[in-house]
Amino acid sequence: MKGKKIQAVICGVILGASVWMSGQAWADIQGDAQKAIENYEQAISANPNDAEAYFLMGNAYDDLGDKHKAIECYEKAIGIAPNGSGAYYNMGLVYSDLGENHKAIKYYEKAINIKPNYAPAYFNMGNAYYVLGDKYKAIDCYEKAINIDSNYATAYGNMGNMYSDLGDKHKAIECYEKVISIVPNDVNAYFNMGNTYDNLGDKFKAIECYEKAISIDSNYATAYCNAGIVYYNLGDKNKAIAYWEKATSIKPDYAFAYWNLGVVYEELGNTKKANECYEKCHELDPSYRNR
Repeated sequence: MKGKKIQAVICGVILGASVWMSGQAWADIQGDAQKAIENYEQAISANPNDAEAYFLMGNAYDDLGDKHKAIECYEKAIGIAPNGSGAYYNMGLVYSDLGENHKAIKYYEKAINIKPNYAPAYFNMGNAYYVLGDKYKAIDCYEKAINIDSNYATAYGNMGNMYSDLGDKHKAIECYEKVISIVPNDVNAYFNMGNTYDNLGDKFKAIECYEKAISIDSNYATAYCNAGIVYYNLGDKNKAIAYWEKATSIKPDYAFAYWNLGVVYEELGNTKKANECYEKCHELDPSYRNR
């Protein structure tokens, strides 16, 4: 069993998007979306030009996972009130969820045309460009979101990930540090900054960041896993084992960490433990048999 390599993990772009809400509290439909839809239908029956009812019904259908019905409702709302930026924005979110990112971008642009300072629309348009593989356009959108809202931590975080992917590690670190200045306990910023320092060869700064992430979230299995990799690369195999075992105790189906344990136990001459870890890894993820 020669030539096996330790495997690492990264944390990607945060694609979470919030649904735009009107003055009516979203809580009205969160509890029972189907009942809310019935109420909106009654409102529309009484007033067929009730754009807000169509809009909120679209939110309710989206909450139920019926994306196509949500689109129908938003289109109705737009037909009645074409200057409503929220309906265009939510259409963008739904098309993003459906994987139709080119369409999503068109709707985010329409929302921005109506409401030029629409920071979440720029943010989610950046996410759509990221999914389409255009990282430079994504960065441009995140920067526009930040110019509107200087405390948009998630935009800084995603922009950091873009710069890291593009090889500008120092710029990425600047972005992660900005996230932390806004949200001091942002665990993903510390984790991604740890990955970036590791890529730059600064193993001790990487460990410092992973340890900070772990201090914020003691169940952050991937932070334990990547810290273990850094310790392994520093030659401290016992420390690496401790961190990977902690990762598997948090996440018992962590095939990836079992693989790394198998590698290090094999290198230490503990064939029995190595085989146990490899077998557990293969049981959880048969694709590892080909490595």
